[in-house]
Amino acid sequence: MINITTTTTTPTNNALEIANEILELMSKVRKELNLLPPLNGIKRKLPDEDEDVHKRVKLSPSDVNRIYDRNEFLGRLKTYPGIYIYSRRPVSAVACAKNGWYYEKTVESLDNDVGLLSCKDCKGTLAVIDLSPHDPSNPQINKIITIYEEGLKAYHKEGCFWEFSQCNDYVNSFPISTYKEALELVCTQGKLLYSQQHILPNIVDPLDKYQRRAVNQVAQHYEHNKDEAMAIVTDSSLITAYTLPLYGWKLKSTEVPYLQCDSCFQRYSLSQENKSDQFDVIKEHRPNCPWVSSTDALIYRPGSQQGLMNGYGWMLGFVNKEHLLLLEALESNRTALQHLSDKKDALRKKLEEDTKRILLAASKPFTPSPE
Repeated sequence: MINITTTTTTPTNNALEIANEILELMSKVRKELNLLPPLNGIKRKLPDEDEDVHKRVKLSPSDVNRIYDRNEFLGRLKTYPGIYIYSRRPVSAVACAKNGWYYEKTVESLDNDVGLLSCKDCKGTLAVIDLSPHDPSNPQINKIITIYEEGLKAYHKEGCFWEFSQCNDYVNSFPISTYKEALELVCTQGKLLYSQQHILPNIVDPLDKYQRRAVNQVAQHYEHNKDEAMAIVTDSSLITAYTLPLYGWKLKSTEVPYLQCDSCFQRYSLSQENKSDQFDVIKEHRPNCPWVSSTDALIYRPGSQQGLMNGYGWMLGFVNKEHLLLLEALESNRTALQHLSDKKDALRKKLEEDTKRILLAASKPFTPSPE
């Protein structure tokens, strides 16, 4: 544990004193951790508008592709623990990961948990303080946030790929783009989760009765292939199993089973002990997860380039359409069966009439025709 203290230990309304306290804390953190000097001490030439930035930092074509590399971004994001994500930091875990920063460790001080970040490309380091102890309404806090936002690039060493690059917003967007992918996710995970029905938790979700009925009928169709009965059969465990993937939750192991979101890496252990616990399918996600955050999901509402929707909203729309398709197919089958039944009835009636004529002819005495 490093010993970091500030000159002001009691609450104060003096904005300047608070700002100085935070700046002093940042300076002490960097000194204690033997990091780079404060950002305002870095003199770095920014590229001119006509300068070839890629050439200046010697980027290869594969390096350029890294700004769209979702897997590499998620690999960095996965390193950030809850202690960083759920505290009030000047830069979010998503922003840091987009700019090439991995989370290394938490350095505890007397009144602050400092997140130590590193870049695997240039070995640069960045120490991010926790703003939770300080009044968020203090206008000087914005200065601290600005320093850190600039530091996401400036604290990379000169010549580093991330010095003038960052990931495209696509890397943290909603990972499903087609109904085929959605159907595969729901069917695959629904079956896996239903196999663990004895330890599935009680879920809290925003489904209304119509949406719940749609999930039930879709689940009945793909789990049991029960089209005729799906409107009347209700299996709460089956509904739970097929609802969880609609909100991004996957079963990641059958030996030591747990749920995980592959976009924000939040986990929830499945066991008999916590089976009775309430599992909120939305609140268990982390704040910047595209399954719950419309600004991160980047899904435009149908017919609109303005309104955005989150991932689970898109998935519920998929379920509604899949439900309608199943109902249309069922109705079509019923119509076809009814048409076949009508043909059978007509054929049966014709056979009966033919039989009557044959029997009538057979009942008459035989009269030989004259020669």
